Amino acid sequence: MKPISRLLDSRLWRVAFTAVCGVILTTSTLAAETLSGIVTNKTLSRTEPGLVVQIVSHSTTDATVLSDTTDSEGRFTFELPSVPSSEIPVLISTRYLDVPYTSERVSDLSSPVEVSVYEITDDLLSVGVVSHHLVIDATAGQVSQIYIFRNDGDRTYKTRTGHGHGIEIPLPHGVTQFFGGPQGLHNHGSTLVDSRPVPPGGIQLAYSFPLPSDGRFHQQLVFDTQSVDLLVTPPETPVSETTLQEVGPVTLGQRQYRRLSAKNLTKGRHIAFTIGSLERERDEWGAGAPAPWIVSSLALATMLAVVCVKIDRKRRGGEPTGELGPGARRSALLEQIADLDDRLDNGGIAEEEHARRREALKAEVLVLTREP
Repeated sequence: MKPISRLLDSRLWRVAFTAVCGVILTTSTLAAETLSGIVTNKTLSRTEPGLVVQIVSHSTTDATVLSDTTDSEGRFTFELPSVPSSEIPVLISTRYLDVPYTSERVSDLSSPVEVSVYEITDDLLSVGVVSHHLVIDATAGQVSQIYIFRNDGDRTYKTRTGHGHGIEIPLPHGVTQFFGGPQGLHNHGSTLVDSRPVPPGGIQLAYSFPLPSDGRFHQQLVFDTQSVDLLVTPPETPVSETTLQEVGPVTLGQRQYRRLSAKNLTKGRHIAFTIGSLERERDEWGAGAPAPWIVSSLALATMLAVVCVKIDRKRRGGEPTGELGPGARRSALLEQIADLDDRLDNGGIAEEEHARRREALKAEVLVLTREP
């Protein structure tokens, strides 16, 4: 039989050993992942030292913002405090020449991440419109416009800072008010100005306004535009005097629309049509919360943006970059919606779970889209 003193020593040693192992395991769990990467200037084909890089790491319970500065070779490293949640994409962001950039969505934490930045230009030659959507609720007498801009160059389009600089779009004839749109969107008389930079890849722009009382719509295109779609609800609404071609009825979400379209329109062309009169229930403009037609149109804008994300993936063989802040979050959410749709198509998720998660993501996109 062991002496009591030796037995106690043995037990104490085991307790101490277990405690040490617990500390080691806890420490390794807290520092669950190391994420590294590099910032690359795609315009000049070089790395960029001295840039502040940030990551928002979402765990299952909270979010942590981490920062690092790129070294002389443009590299950065993050020690993540916990394993990131698989429900929320990991995005890494930085700023270069006062333009925000984010990485592609990080799916493999063990692989280095590249954040692309670009030189800037005030030349719009590389910027065009991939698609231009007009969504009209004839009963409410309201219009939403959705532009998908694309920059095919190797520089970010950015004008001087200050009021009035950015992408300029003529509002339709007779329109002087608008609702919604991204932060900084404003008008100078009949010209709408979006002051956001346009990185290679592109951005989306959506806003709304009342349909002119006589139902006439006339707008000049200031960009080469690959496609224009007019979607009118109710689908029996008369549409006349139009430069667009009839396509037929379509169903988007839970609503039916009459669709007209045109392809490959050059700068300087005009979009024109007249919406026939229906009994309209116009809401007082600017009073209280957004009217139902606004929410519906923004939901449609989200749906169209998801489609464009999927097209962009196929075209580029990758995932598009976006802008920092609400714009980056919105782009990431659209990516998640597109992924959910792909998983449903491939049998990787049940319909009920797909519907639940898609509605939650779409609701968050609508909040970001409506933010002033």
